[in-house]
Amino acid sequence: MLAATLNFIDEQGLEADQRAGGPRIAIDRPSTVRPPARAPLDVTVQDLSSRGFRFVSAADLPIGTTVRVGLNGAGAQDARIVRRDGAAYGCAFLEPLSAARMATAFGAATVVKGAFPIADNAVMPEPATEKWPGSVRLAILAGSSIALWAGLLAGAGAILR
Repeated sequence: MLAATLNFIDEQGLEADQRAGGPRIAIDRPSTVRPPARAPLDVTVQDLSSRGFRFVSAADLPIGTTVRVGLNGAGAQDARIVRRDGAAYGCAFLEPLSAARMATAFGAATVVKGAFPIADNAVMPEPATEKWPGSVRLAILAGSSIALWAGLLAGAGAILR
């Protein structure tokens, strides 16, 4: 029996694992990609390595676009789109991820749906407030004034003695 291992070498002489920054970790988790001058995009990150990641999105993004990806549990990281295959995009990080960030990326729970305003200019309703009756407000004002004057007179009396 003959056993063999196939290693695919690119034009720069790098094997696929070297080119991608080591082994890729399957993620398949929702995330957000923020292209410049566009609204954030909801995407699914399929896999991750220290040097890049692959995501799926219906958006049309050109190769060479710099994006910022949310690494749930490890902050965000800038990357450049280097390839596209249909709805799948391959990205290379501008700076490789540290081992600590790799270990925590996508380890936290994902917020699937939040009660957030729909648009940046959305108007939030004022909370309901209840005013105290006029007699209570007047009593608080009079009591505060008397207490303030009593404190001032007591302080002045202590200084003059």
